[in-house]
Amino acid sequence: HVHKAVEVYRIVAGSADWQRGGGAWNRRGPGAIMLHESGVRHAMRTDAEPQLALFAWVSDLGSEVVIVRD
Repeated sequence: HVHKAVEVYRIVAGSADWQRGGGAWNRRGPGAIMLHESGVRHAMRTDAEPQLALFAWVSDLGSEVVIVRD
C-alpha cells in the first residue's frame, strides 16, 4: 500500500518480511525500526510466526491509504 503520511514501525515481537518500493523482501524482527517516507509503496507479509508491531503516522494524519495490486 501507499499513503501520503510518513509512517514509522517498531517491531516488538516475531519476524516478518518487509518490502519498500519495488525492492527485495527483507526479514525484520524484534527491535527493528522501519521508516516509510511519504508516497513510498511498502508491504509486510507474515508466515507461520505472527508479528507484533507498533506504528505511527507522523504527518498528514488525514491522508488515505491506497492499496496497490501488481
